[in-house]
Amino acid sequence: MLTQYAKPYPTIGKVIAGKNYDYVSYRGYDEKRNSPPALPDGSIEGEFCGCFKVANGKIIPLDGDSYDASELVISSEEWTKPDDGIKKGLTIIVAIEFVPASEFDHYLKKGEKGERSYPFMDGNVRRDIVFPA
Repeated sequence: MLTQYAKPYPTIGKVIAGKNYDYVSYRGYDEKRNSPPALPDGSIEGEFCGCFKVANGKIIPLDGDSYDASELVISSEEWTKPDDGIKKGLTIIVAIEFVPASEFDHYLKKGEKGERSYPFMDGNVRRDIVFPA
């Protein structure tokens, strides 16, 4: 059953504390842009952005990416897929700001001071662009 959290949202670290998951589907949802769009019933599925497993509450990337336990979780759902070797799985949907490719040049030209990271969607792949300090 999908758990929808109320603000203030819990962090990934709080959701996975002391737990083990064979597979975590890490998905993102941009509340400001309603992206990807919510379903007619108001529920959200988010955009797939990566995956990891959890051992004793610690994140272990499965795709070579890095994940931050302090990210805010909008919703989560535990599940199983024994035929795929997943005894305990989890889907988390994190609050994220997607920067559409059409707006990306704006972020490159901003020239902000301090290190900043901006996620944007490149097809179905989330990419993080980091501006050095």
